[in-house]
This record gives sequence, C-alpha cells and structure tokens, in this order.
Amino acid sequence: MSAIRFIEDYKSVQELIAGMKEQHILTLVSKKVLKDEHIEISDAESFAQEYSCGGEADLWLDIVTSPNHLFIEQLKEAINGRT
Repeated sequence: MSAIRFIEDYKSVQELIAGMKEQHILTLVSKKVLKDEHIEISDAESFAQEYSCGGEADLWLDIVTSPNHLFIEQLKEAINGRT
C-alpha cells in the first residue's frame, strides 16, 4: 500500500538526487544511526559503490517528476476506467 504526498517544490529532492546519473538507488541514511554504530560518514560514502540494497528496503521512495512515470500512467487508466 502506498501513501501519497503532494509537493509544490522539488528543491529538497533535487538537492538529494543532484549528480545521480548511473546510480539508480538513493539510500538515505540516518546520521544518528551512523553515530550510534560508531561509523564515520566517509566510510559509509565509500561503501556506497558496493551497496546494492540486497532485498527489500525499509521504505521505498518513488519520485514522480515525469508525465511518463508509471504512477501517472496508471492513475490516468484508473480515472478513465471510472467514466
């Protein structure tokens, strides 16, 4: 099941995904978790090249920025099916 939030401005999201070209996974890591586990941010950053999720994420974040996104396509189909 999905929860949907509507936003006017993608600025904060754009800052997070800036420079992502070949990477298709954005992993958001709590600084508190790193601190509690005595892990340096630099170690986590260098590990990012090796990390591949390995299964289910704790939370999926699906960002809709294109009219061709699956969410928009399926939403249009659902709306058209109601008429």
